[in-house]
Amino acid sequence: MSTNITSLIRKLSQPLIGPNATKAELLISWSGALLAFFTMLVYGYTLGWNMLQILVSSIFAFDIFGGVIVNSTTSGREYWHNADKTTFKQLSFLCLHLHPFVVAFIWPEYLFIEAFLLYLLVVLCSLTVMVTPKGLQRPVSLGLASMAIGLAIVFLQMPIGLMWLPPLYLIKLIAAHSVSE
Repeated sequence: MSTNITSLIRKLSQPLIGPNATKAELLISWSGALLAFFTMLVYGYTLGWNMLQILVSSIFAFDIFGGVIVNSTTSGREYWHNADKTTFKQLSFLCLHLHPFVVAFIWPEYLFIEAFLLYLLVVLCSLTVMVTPKGLQRPVSLGLASMAIGLAIVFLQMPIGLMWLPPLYLIKLIAAHSVSE
């Protein structure tokens, strides 16, 4: 029974974490992502959000919290930055993270201009990291992510309950995903 569950978890994990994830990496990645998902389910309900807002925020929490963890594991880094993962594929993955626009569509108090600015910030910072020499990518990514977080906190107004999204979105995509190993 335990072997079947482990096999199922590995199969579900492969496109997200990679085929070589250790049991500890799987445990940490899934635990963090699921904890974030269920926390947002409860928190969104306490805020009086509608079902769409609760579901979307929970999925975003799963994706972003889980992505920060996965992109910092050895197996995740090897999987996402192997020889098949070209800069174009990396950039495509990055550009598909349209979370700010979805938030602007579902939470009327969040403006599309703010969504565009957050998205532009992540794309420009990530591109900068991707063209930086490999030995300097980590410090450049952390510096740019820190600056971007500061700008987002000062200039962008997120809906109550989603203030976590810009900092973790920026960490996931700039500091965790854009750095090649």
